[in-house]
Amino acid sequence: MAIKTAWIVMVPDADPAKHKAVIKTSKYETTMVLVTDCDQAVDICKGLVQREGVQVISLCPDFTNKDVARIAESVGEGTPINVCRADAPSLFAQYQLVKKEGWFEK
Repeated sequence: MAIKTAWIVMVPDADPAKHKAVIKTSKYETTMVLVTDCDQAVDICKGLVQREGVQVISLCPDFTNKDVARIAESVGEGTPINVCRADAPSLFAQYQLVKKEGWFEK
């Protein structure tokens, strides 16, 4: 049986129904879903765990500690939640890229 994981990434123009991909090997399966905010992430993560058997969830650095707590509560204690974090130079470089692409414009 394959280990089933999910990667959840916050993107301003995401549509989780369209922006979802699954990659499988015989021992590992991961689902990547793009979401616009924590509310979507809570719903998506809960569904992935309950309906698709996801065992581990990884979140992009955009999720706050409060967001992580909400997601962890929604999926239950048995599902590990990992959060990707980076060092200051990497975060600054990524911030410059997404700012240039207009992610913060309303």
